[in-house]
Order: sequence, then C-alpha cells, then structure tokens
Amino acid sequence: STAAALERTARSHGDGVRGVVRVNASEVVGVEILPPIVAALRERHPRLVVELVLTNRVQDLLRREADLAIRNVQPTQPTLVSRKLRAREAHLYATPAYLRSLGKPGLASLSKATFIGFDQGEAFRKGLEAALGLKLTEDNFKFHSQNQQVQLGLCCEGLGVAIMLADVGDRTPGLVRALPSLPAIPIPMWLVTHQDIRTSRRVRVVADFLARSFGTEAGQP
Repeated sequence: STAAALERTARSHGDGVRGVVRVNASEVVGVEILPPIVAALRERHPRLVVELVLTNRVQDLLRREADLAIRNVQPTQPTLVSRKLRAREAHLYATPAYLRSLGKPGLASLSKATFIGFDQGEAFRKGLEAALGLKLTEDNFKFHSQNQQVQLGLCCEGLGVAIMLADVGDRTPGLVRALPSLPAIPIPMWLVTHQDIRTSRRVRVVADFLARSFGTEAGQP
C-alpha cells in the first residue's frame, strides 16, 4: 500500500499537461459516450495520452489500475475523492417487431415480455418493478450478460427488452422505447480519483474536462 502511494505521487507530478491518464468506465460509456469527449480533449491538449480501461467491474483505484473512474455508485474508501456528475436517463428498448408480438402496448403486455438482464440475481428485477411498476418473475429473464454491448446486440436481434442509457438506445437504428409513457430511470454517475493524485495537473485537467462534458449536479464543484 505504501509503495503504491509513493508511485501515485511520483507519477502525478509532471511537466505540464502531458503524459498518460488512465480512465476507467463501463463498456457502454466507453464505447458510446467517451469517444467524442476524448477527441475534444486531445484537440485541446495534444500531448495527453488517454488510456480507456473499459470494464463493468469496479476498478481498484487504490492499486493504480486507473487515475480516474466513472462509476454508478459513490465509493466508500476514505482515500478516494468523488464528484457527482449529472445523472443520465435510461429507458427500456426493443425492436418494433418484438413489441408488436406482445400485443396491445401497456404495462400488462410488457410484464409478459422477455427481458435481457445483468445477472440471475433479484436486485435488477426488483429495481425494474419498483421504478416502472412492472410485474416480473424470474421467467421473464431469458438472457443474462454483464456486458452491455452484448445486451445491446441481443436487443437489436429482437430477442427481448433491455434497459439502456438514452444516449445509446435513442440513436441505435432499429430500436425504440418499449413504452414511451414510462418514466425515465435515473442512472447516477460519479467521477472518482485517488486523493494522492489530485494535485497532478494532467489528471486535474482531464477530470475537469470530463466533469464539464458530463455535467455536474447542483452544488458540485
């Protein structure tokens, strides 16, 4: 732990806005949202090297797996510093053909649909029920994947209904919102770094740029 702290501190002090900054994010954020943001960042700071570490598991900032992370939960480790970003909206999506196969649009027909889930646990199902008023059982979930790009592919093939960020679902050809009258599901986002490298100019520049691009909630710096 001490060695890792020394390494973070040593790497954090550079000669201006140059060098490598590693950013951890989920696959869908890294593929669908970050590319234009990174392009604009590199245009402004051409000597920066941005390395995207894309995974849905929580990366360990404490061990230098990333300099910054975009997460959907606020970290609890006391040595991590977080900034709350503007929440993104998520909705249920499917192909028009699949939705027609369910019959008359409404909560009753949607509660009979096949859903594409993250895992076989109950948390995701109960979350959908609480947020949208659906009545679902384990039988509704015929497909599972932790990879959101896989979920998107399955959904595009007309195999069921998936929850996606509006940034992704609204611009994916062949997909529509499953029931537009349903309320949006807010997806919280946090920008996280280790307190040891907050003084790094390049990390601070990237963090501030990401915060401006994603937007921060009221009261956040």
